[in-house]
Amino acid sequence: MYNFGWAVATSGGVFEIPFLDRMSIVFVVCITGMYFISMYDNKKGIVPKGLEIDASMFKVSTPFAVGSLIILAMLVAFYSAYW
Repeated sequence: MYNFGWAVATSGGVFEIPFLDRMSIVFVVCITGMYFISMYDNKKGIVPKGLEIDASMFKVSTPFAVGSLIILAMLVAFYSAYW
């Protein structure tokens, strides 16, 4: 990988791959793995089922709304006092 510019030689003779380059390699490996797993499952006859979403999943309860408003008011008070 050093010949292609993906690795950096250190003083100890060890080649290191920068973090973002390693993450791009891991991303491509994960995407490839997901593709082959889904193709294998489709050949076995497994039908993928999506999530069933309805409007009740997005409704906010009253205690949660009151608590979030209290926290929001506290944040506004702290930012206005100390900034």
